[in-house]
Amino acid sequence: MSPSSVLTVRTPRLKYMEWLLRRLREADFSAEQTYHAYHALDSHILGFTLWQLGHSAGADTIAGARDFADFAAAFAQELRADGYAYLAEHAEQHMAGAGGGEQEFEFGLDLILDGLKRGRGTG
Repeated sequence: MSPSSVLTVRTPRLKYMEWLLRRLREADFSAEQTYHAYHALDSHILGFTLWQLGHSAGADTIAGARDFADFAAAFAQELRADGYAYLAEHAEQHMAGAGGGEQEFEFGLDLILDGLKRGRGTG
């Protein structure tokens, strides 16, 4: 594929990238700020998606929801016994459904957006 034919490929990814870059520039971010803001936002979206997929794949390897709950509870208990109290607490929060994926994504996104708002127009 020649370099000029690459631009003729219209994928959803390219449209998304152009949309996000345009929104940032229209929100008065400089070209440099837009560069950094785009990467912060995109890496959060992509990273969170991969994180969710990884957890889903791991959960699918254990047969049945009850078996998974038993496994997770035993794992948290072992973590505590081995001196990993905070990791056990974190695992128990996951098992209890604390937040759910949507809330975790929004929490991280809000942090990024708040930081971007503070930095807009300063660089």
